[in-house]
Amino acid sequence: MHGQRRTGKTSILYHLTHKLGEDYLPVFIDLQGFADTGMDSFFYLLALQIFFALEDREIEFDKPQREDFKESPGISFRDEFLRRVQKKIGDRRLLLLVDEFEVLQERVAEGKIDKSIFGFLRNLMQHSDKLGFIFCGVHQLEELASDYWSVFFNIALYKKVGFFNSDETRKLICEPVKGNLEYDDLAIEKIERLTCGHPYFTQLFCFQLVNFCNEKKKNYATIQDVNEVVEKVMDMGVINIQYIWLQSSMEEKEVLATLSSLLRNKVIATYEDIEDLLHKYDLSLNLAEVTNKLILRDIVEKDNNRYNFKMELLNSWVEKNKGIQDVLREEEVYAQ
Repeated sequence: MHGQRRTGKTSILYHLTHKLGEDYLPVFIDLQGFADTGMDSFFYLLALQIFFALEDREIEFDKPQREDFKESPGISFRDEFLRRVQKKIGDRRLLLLVDEFEVLQERVAEGKIDKSIFGFLRNLMQHSDKLGFIFCGVHQLEELASDYWSVFFNIALYKKVGFFNSDETRKLICEPVKGNLEYDDLAIEKIERLTCGHPYFTQLFCFQLVNFCNEKKKNYATIQDVNEVVEKVMDMGVINIQYIWLQSSMEEKEVLATLSSLLRNKVIATYEDIEDLLHKYDLSLNLAEVTNKLILRDIVEKDNNRYNFKMELLNSWVEKNKGIQDVLREEEVYAQ
């Protein structure tokens, strides 16, 4: 499962731990917590999470020890630990719900884990009948370094966790406060334009708007009320907005800053408009490739030959904080 940050991917994994039937034994694994160095530590922490999942279901099992994985960590995990687990759970399927899977690449790049981990996990996927995996992260596997991740190609199914459609967004806005607060149609449309149905930012807008209306003792929200809370929403959501920017390549930042600059004075921005402004600043890049990546990441949308930010809120932040000159200075610092 892949999609933008805070679109509900982790929530889906948590729900699966409670929603699946007795035939499954789900184990939630957050790879952000796997910070120790070494393959032995990696497989020990993995075994420990499985042990805790068994314990939560009152399945008696010997707690794994770090020493168990000192020699031949992967083989010890697969041929000894997993065999004992599968014997204990019988016909049930062990399902590893792996959150933040991109961390594997970071740990390999840091030298904390050997890159053979990818081939080993593929082996587990292909040859363990009672073991399943759900990997969850921001990127599609194809977006990551191919030399690490190519071992997974063609053996996984992909599910994108995207934004809400218009009906779902309106439901999130209106239903929780039904009977206490009503929204003007223009207010709802403005929230939709600003967030494009991004679950986190839509909820954040509603949180701020309800607080604002409570303070003003209002039971009817207007587009003016939405405008009043935009800055507060941007302040509260700034970390997640910045994350989108920080996860973008330098070329993607160049295009985003260029697009935002164009939209300041134009209703629409065409491919040719973006290309012309990039040339004006002597910025050379493969524009078609970069815009396609931004579209895949749900940051930019394309309608025929017209380009726009998918979330108006992100455009407002870029316009305020990241002009083309800011990006050029960022490039200079990066080059140094």
